[in-house]
Amino acid sequence: MSNADRAKIFMPFDALTGFGRAIHDAEKEYIPRKILSEDVKEELDFKLKNLSIGELLSITYYTGSDYTKVTGVLTDISFKTRSLTLDENLICFKDISDISAL
Repeated sequence: MSNADRAKIFMPFDALTGFGRAIHDAEKEYIPRKILSEDVKEELDFKLKNLSIGELLSITYYTGSDYTKVTGVLTDISFKTRSLTLDENLICFKDISDISAL
């Protein structure tokens, strides 16, 4: 038996495929939602009202466990549902913490 074949015998076996990844995801640090001041809320409202479809934006928003920053083209904005679509990301107004035009 060659050394390469012999080494295969002692390689670790992952019987629970994906279990290690699930454990790693469960250990992810939870970041609570920031409470925005009235000034920041007013600034965000002003920016939201002045957005236009096709504009290149960078938006930081809360995902439920941490904050994510995405950059893309604004494809839809709805004041009825209080959400916007940046490329393929649907983002609720209440989750937005920062908007900047590029």
